[in-house]
Amino acid sequence: MMNIMLFCLHIFNCLLCCLISISGHYELVSIPNERSAVSVELSFQSGTDALGAAPEDSSALERAVSARAMILEKPSRSGGCLHAYEPLDTLFSSTPDGYEPFYISHFGRHGSRYAGSKEDFSVIDELMKYSSRNHADSQKSSVDHASNSISAAESRKVTLSETGEQLLSDLIALREYSEGRYGQLTEKGAWEHRNISRRMCSHYPQVFSNPERKRVIAVSTTSGRTIASKENFLSQLALNAPDLEVSSYTARDTLEYPAAVLATSGYPMSKEVRSKERYPDTSESTARLMKGFDSRRLRSLLFVSNCNDSILATNGRDTALCHGTLLSKASLADSIDDSIFIRIQFSGRHYECIGDTLVPNFEKYFTAEELYYLWTVETLIWYAHSCACEGADHTRMHYYGAGILRTIIDEADSAIAGNSVAANLRFSHDTYLYPLLALMGVEGADYQGPAIGALDRVIDFTNVCTAGNVQLIFYKKQTTQVNQPDVLVKILKNEQEVLIPSLAPSTGCYYDWQDLKAYFIQRITMF
Repeated sequence: MMNIMLFCLHIFNCLLCCLISISGHYELVSIPNERSAVSVELSFQSGTDALGAAPEDSSALERAVSARAMILEKPSRSGGCLHAYEPLDTLFSSTPDGYEPFYISHFGRHGSRYAGSKEDFSVIDELMKYSSRNHADSQKSSVDHASNSISAAESRKVTLSETGEQLLSDLIALREYSEGRYGQLTEKGAWEHRNISRRMCSHYPQVFSNPERKRVIAVSTTSGRTIASKENFLSQLALNAPDLEVSSYTARDTLEYPAAVLATSGYPMSKEVRSKERYPDTSESTARLMKGFDSRRLRSLLFVSNCNDSILATNGRDTALCHGTLLSKASLADSIDDSIFIRIQFSGRHYECIGDTLVPNFEKYFTAEELYYLWTVETLIWYAHSCACEGADHTRMHYYGAGILRTIIDEADSAIAGNSVAANLRFSHDTYLYPLLALMGVEGADYQGPAIGALDRVIDFTNVCTAGNVQLIFYKKQTTQVNQPDVLVKILKNEQEVLIPSLAPSTGCYYDWQDLKAYFIQRITMF
């Protein structure tokens, strides 16, 4: 069966190559998908968001794919910023005649990591209150969650079902697996960066084989997971391009590099500035989203009534007798707040970052539809805090995104001037990558408007998944032909070619660097 699938895939690729060669615009660069022999296929369609609202425009391939369709296809994408990197087969544009790649500017998030802290599993304490197991087990957590506490009376009325007890056991196992490694890079995260590095060398050998450009400068934050991501990237680079001269170091954050940027801009973002950040109130939108979330299946799957169900009220409604009190079954169900399912999903999604078969898969407890609705809530908050949300003060875009983008511009100009650097590599966090993508106006992160409209336009698992990255590939003109840009640039987001919808490229997906730089500077001053 597998041979038949591979044969069919080979035929499909051959036909695709024929079609592409006829058009003359693209060449197929096959990147093996290390997870599967079959590449991920997405059905391109115009989708609707969780409120049933259709996208307001049809640009950028109808915004490509609705988030709902993507999560239904692969439920692990509901993990959002903790969704593991997807190394898809890549369709690359043909290099314009007379140009050759010579420099790469890379900004990447750290790879898959363990849970950030024990607090990521706070839902365990909540579930323990419904559990029939020895209450002493709950003392394993030292976190106080008095605001989420449930009265003893309520906890007796509703208890965990057998499936609910299994879910609790799985969460405890995941927490114990993470003990002593909170926030650290997993082996899966190391693998992600080694393979991004390998593919970079494979696609752009001219960049790393130019005798006039032997230097590579790599900088990371002081976080252990970003340092480990950088070192894994560089270890693979050393195997593929052993003659490079690599400078590797850390800074409090990547905005400290170079210092000249700090002197003129006031970076990095101070705690005082952070305390003054203003975001739009998303509570109303979140409440609307949760109204569309049907939790009845999860309630009946994970919880049971610890009462006598045999009593019927005179009005015909089912009731239960709990400790001498007559209660409707509806009131029992209402004692479980829907927000607990958000916290269960948040804790459980850390399993994908580990990639160990000993760690339980938490998707089995949810349907894909349920995961989609739970995903929308976090996406709404992400967009409001990090991107060009209507009503926000864009503090993060300015302090996080602008400093990095200014550095990218300055370093690129130095490389163009001939400073012998082949690549500048930066390793940071999602809190920097998201504002950077939004500030750049990159396709898939360029939406500006109310937070609720971002659900199918600014998707976290396609922008800031683990090891998420943006790369600018610079091409220098090799001929004396006039009326052609000296330097062209194409932008890759997670190694896939993307456009800037509000800026016309010079040709195909390639931008004149002077045009792109002017656009970036204008964006920096806009927010």
